[in-house]
Amino acid sequence: MKDPLESSRRMIAQARKHILDLDKQIKIFNEAVPETVTAEADPQIEHKQPYHIKFAKVVPSSLAETVSDIAGNLRAALDQAGYAVAVASGKAVPKYCAFPFAGSATEFENALNGRAKDLPQQIRALLRAFKPYMRRE
Repeated sequence: MKDPLESSRRMIAQARKHILDLDKQIKIFNEAVPETVTAEADPQIEHKQPYHIKFAKVVPSSLAETVSDIAGNLRAALDQAGYAVAVASGKAVPKYCAFPFAGSATEFENALNGRAKDLPQQIRALLRAFKPYMRRE
């Protein structure tokens, strides 16, 4: 029997490769850049540790590209896992099984009832517990 989460596992493995590459890129950047980094509190942002970080030298675009690849792979892994779960729950051709990231709890519920409506209720309840949104309402 084929592993229904095989594609998700491949995406996670690819993200891990990118993380190792990112670690190497950061080490090279740190060795090349003097330790002139400043962090300033951002009063516009209320959650977590809101800081603007300024480097003495421009961060190479390759770092941003690698981080983007990592995020993309992990996002794809979540969406593909959602598809596998929807199929396993009996949906023949699920179309609405994406992981419902959102900016707020309200937007999350809208996404859950839209982009993720083919997921089983038990999984939707689990996703609610993750609170995958930035703002608390």
